[in-house]
Amino acid sequence: MIPVSFLDIQPGHYVLDMCASPGSKTSQVSNHFVISCIYASLCLCVCVCLQILDQLSSDPSIPNGFVVANDVDPKRGYILVRRCVAMSSVCDKLLVTQHKAQKFPYTSSTAEETTRGCYDRIVCDVPCCGDGTLRKSPDMWRRWHPGFAIGLHTLQIQIAMRGLSLLKVGGILTYSTCTFNPIEDEAVVAALLRK
Repeated sequence: MIPVSFLDIQPGHYVLDMCASPGSKTSQVSNHFVISCIYASLCLCVCVCLQILDQLSSDPSIPNGFVVANDVDPKRGYILVRRCVAMSSVCDKLLVTQHKAQKFPYTSSTAEETTRGCYDRIVCDVPCCGDGTLRKSPDMWRRWHPGFAIGLHTLQIQIAMRGLSLLKVGGILTYSTCTFNPIEDEAVVAALLRK
């Protein structure tokens, strides 16, 4: 996948996939680590997630770096977990969470990282109208309409802004969609650059 190729992921990087399911990009990111799949559902509080991440990043027997794969939908999260279990040897340092991407919590226990960001790389492949997949998904023709993109524009900006706030100084965030619609692509990037 092209967005992950631009991230230049190195061993030791902390990587967040904000809208991860079905897991293609997460799988590609995970391949950068020799990495059991931990599933943290919505009922698992953020404090427990922080403890897990602290253990993963502070245990000297485990190489640094991990991947957090997030999806808001429990069914899509389950698909993501199943995909990760299938590639078990690659998922040693993967945490799957279920949060709204635009409100994704800070996963750092230090105040300094909360203000500066805690991820080295972020994949921000946001929900979109999907007109770029019309060729392979003919059923999309019946559901698609021009106003769909306008309804997603604000959410896309919110998710990307949250991603930027979670990014370390000098980190890299890739923003991507599966649409050709400039309202969901160029207009979102322009809004981010203005803020």
